[in-house]
Amino acid sequence: MERQRIDSLDGLRGIAALWVLVGHAMGLTGWGVPVIDRPALGVDLFIILSGFLMAYHYGEMRKGAAAFWAKRFFRIAPLYYVCLAAALILGPELYADRMAIDAMRGASPQASSRYLDASPTNIAMHVSFLFGIFPSHAFRTPLPDWSIGLEMQFYAIFPLLVLAAKKWGWLCVILTAFLIGWSAVMGLRLSGMEFPMPSFLPLKIGLFLVGVLCAISADASRERKIAYLLLAVLLSQFPSAPNGTDQLIRLIIILAFFALIYSRKGGFLDSRIMRGLGEISYGCYLIHLLLLIPAIAYWAEYFEGWQLFAVSLASAGAATLALSWIAYRFIELPGIAIGGRIIALMQARRTGAKPLSWRAGKS
Repeated sequence: MERQRIDSLDGLRGIAALWVLVGHAMGLTGWGVPVIDRPALGVDLFIILSGFLMAYHYGEMRKGAAAFWAKRFFRIAPLYYVCLAAALILGPELYADRMAIDAMRGASPQASSRYLDASPTNIAMHVSFLFGIFPSHAFRTPLPDWSIGLEMQFYAIFPLLVLAAKKWGWLCVILTAFLIGWSAVMGLRLSGMEFPMPSFLPLKIGLFLVGVLCAISADASRERKIAYLLLAVLLSQFPSAPNGTDQLIRLIIILAFFALIYSRKGGFLDSRIMRGLGEISYGCYLIHLLLLIPAIAYWAEYFEGWQLFAVSLASAGAATLALSWIAYRFIELPGIAIGGRIIALMQARRTGAKPLSWRAGKS
């Protein structure tokens, strides 16, 4: 079944991207506002959104798993590969700037491998999106791409979840997936294996499933909505829950997300500005550190404290938004279009219909 698009979710993606951008600016300059200075919570919001959108539009799976994977690959990979190449080329300069920032703040210096590893192995791990399942490669570029590998892992298993849900129902599948993820995390802890970032799917499976629960509850009765919400709150706390204030903020995020979906009243999130910000949110997420780190290293010679934060965010933020729009227009949209054409060819082969012209149609 085709689902109606929820425009306010674009605005919510924009909020998540800004949260990560501002949070990293606060963390790097040493001046911050509680909660906003936690970009990991903005990533959590992205993860819940991803789980929701996959399940909400799972009717697209009628085209087959191969078409689903092709669509997701061409949505994620083109801009990621461009940013990955830029990060590897600029690695030495970014490392020098980051070392200057750490020295300014009196922080422990960064591991050089995160900025300087341009080895064939590291490149292959990232090009194949396998880096997230290996602790030694999960956080080994200047990009905040650990969550990209995490997303690709979820996309890899999602068609299997859909097939299982058709047979046993979504609720059974969600609980089973959560228990498998929880068991995997317990196994990691017993083995002593640690990830520098939660890039391995079992570590964040609870949040993806929160999004899925919200999607399947969208058309449910009031009683089921309440039950699904309570289950979502429970799943969000495991297998890797934040502590203290972060735990409370994550709970508020989940409650607000469910309220937004149930009410379908986006308000400001439905505005043209916020929808536009949502469209470029992926580029904003990938690009911002490539600009923010040099900006802070430069301005640190002239400012400190909140002034350093403000001028760095203003300069790097404006450049990030501009480059994100360019990337969306000239990299992301063409990539999506290519993916759409490939899917059309795949469908034509399946049905025996005459393939559309390579130049025809848009994704």
